[in-house]
Amino acid sequence: MKRLLFVFLAVIVFSAAAIGFTNDYNSIQSIYESQGGNAAGDNAIQQVPPPQPGKNTGLYDFKPKAAATPAADNSLGEIVVTARKMAEYEGLVTRSINIITEEKIKAAAYLKLEEALSEIPGLSVLKYGPYEGLSSLNMRGASSKQSLVLYEGIPLNDIFTGGVDLNMVEMSGVGRIEVIKGGMSSIYGADAAAGVVNLLKEKKKMTIADLSVSYGSDDFQKYSLSSDYKIAGVKYSITGNEEKSSGYMENSGFLKRSAGARLSFSGDAIDSKISGYYMKREEGIPFNQFGPSPLAKQFDEIFALGAEETLKFNETKVVVSGYYRGGDLAFKNPDIFVNDRHIKNEGKVSVMSSYTAGPVNVYGGYEFSNKSAKSLKTGNKSTGNHAVITNATAYLFEKLVLTAAVREDVHSVYGMVTSFSGGARYALAESTDVFASVSQAFSEPTFGDLFWDETLDFYGVYTSTTKGNQALKPEKAMSYEAGITKKDGNMSEKIVLYRRDVTDMIRWVTETDGYMTYDVSSPVNLDRAVILGAELEAEFTLFDFVTITGAYSYLDARDAITGKKLSYSPEDSVYAKAEFKLPFNTKLSAGVRYIDSRLDNAGEYMKEYYIYDLSARHIISENASIFANVDNVLDNREYQVVNKHPMRGRTINAGVNVTF
Repeated sequence: MKRLLFVFLAVIVFSAAAIGFTNDYNSIQSIYESQGGNAAGDNAIQQVPPPQPGKNTGLYDFKPKAAATPAADNSLGEIVVTARKMAEYEGLVTRSINIITEEKIKAAAYLKLEEALSEIPGLSVLKYGPYEGLSSLNMRGASSKQSLVLYEGIPLNDIFTGGVDLNMVEMSGVGRIEVIKGGMSSIYGADAAAGVVNLLKEKKKMTIADLSVSYGSDDFQKYSLSSDYKIAGVKYSITGNEEKSSGYMENSGFLKRSAGARLSFSGDAIDSKISGYYMKREEGIPFNQFGPSPLAKQFDEIFALGAEETLKFNETKVVVSGYYRGGDLAFKNPDIFVNDRHIKNEGKVSVMSSYTAGPVNVYGGYEFSNKSAKSLKTGNKSTGNHAVITNATAYLFEKLVLTAAVREDVHSVYGMVTSFSGGARYALAESTDVFASVSQAFSEPTFGDLFWDETLDFYGVYTSTTKGNQALKPEKAMSYEAGITKKDGNMSEKIVLYRRDVTDMIRWVTETDGYMTYDVSSPVNLDRAVILGAELEAEFTLFDFVTITGAYSYLDARDAITGKKLSYSPEDSVYAKAEFKLPFNTKLSAGVRYIDSRLDNAGEYMKEYYIYDLSARHIISENASIFANVDNVLDNREYQVVNKHPMRGRTINAGVNVTF
């Protein structure tokens, strides 16, 4: 089966790549032959008018309408906002970027964010059992705390752990997803050492009301209501959700409610935006480190509010932005007398300026952030961080893109850290680009690493102490990436190679007295890692009614000292999907996922697994559709994503969507 799957994917990816890239080679050759060695003939790429001295080329002068739609007359592609915290064309990004559009989100009817992200090569989700159980993101072998996840520009990363539970965001409130892999600390700072996932709420399609109701296995119920419209020049987006289930095993049920909103206004001289998010959840925790926990409960409540003002003065723009977010996390387990509560807050303000002169854009400024936490485990603690950011993009000869960025952070605990990045992108032929980048990034110690202070006394016989270390240094990573990408009509392909060298990795070390009377656990900068990888992805449409998607990831992530593989880093990962347009406005999708064998955190071997999924959607009318999903079609109950956390078997979900 494994060989058949690899053969299937190889046919998808390499056939498409061979056809596409061979055509590009022939195109390049014909250009040089016809022009006597000059590649600027009739077949040369014509992306934007040649820059004129002293005039704005329009590369960074987007009209309000264009910001929400693909640049149909510009081969630089769609407009993205993640690479430099500003709107720019996708073709100006010198990194590997993946975009999940509003149309794809709607067609796939994703129930959870993890489903969408798992289709991107290089991304994997560690799922801790139950439907609502912790789902953390791994990006190219890096832990969750090294991957920044944003919702409307506001971080979702937890202050205590640094990671993100992907269940916090409902897909009904997401209009678009942008993912950039590789070190992004030169733009975003500490939490973006491995990359950035940006969840954008704004949707292109205007609807007064969008109602979705679905039911499924284990008494699953989900209700979503949203509205995306424009009144008196102000565009708004509002979403409300309720989701609940009794669970598939004892104490695995949950109840979650969430809401999100976004207001925006665009004018000739000023753009304004305000956004917010709220989520409250109660769920059972069926397992802990000691085994089953039938009475353990977790309570989450988070909120966030952000605002942004953009002032426009010809070639210059000034952006003033800020956000405030808070969280309240509590654990209760009467079986082992646990009653923990962690209250977390963060605020950030920034002033940035953008200046465009012909083919060059420079963007930079200052930001300040403050994080605080109140907990029985840490007491009342707070940290502050100042940062100065400068980055630039140059678009030369209508073919070459050069980027560079430098960021200086000054933190109240670990001091000064410098991040930098540089990249290049070159148009080989029409629709085909090569790109390369290098970056130095960092991941800061979490509040848990710095301030945790807990002592457990076991009946006066044994004492166990867990204590943070305020002398920790940030983990540092040097990343290198090179790739080639092609988008041509009904076919797209991308091949990426990368390397990542990580130093000063933080590891918790336990020391004992040798007489079994006490132990002390503290974090230290001890480990180093070398991560090598390759990513292949392809998508092509046959006969306008069949779309084949394939993605393959190779990962060799090892401890640089011992040579052992890092935990939860499978060498091979495969995802393949076929989508069929059937008669009577019906779409059918069949997908398969393969994850290679890997090690858990304790070094225990975990076997490979396959998961097969089916989904269908039938459009009843312009304003109504029904959908159904079958996950884990073959009812595989043996596989585990995280060791000792049993996964669900086959599940079925069906629902209806109505818009007005």
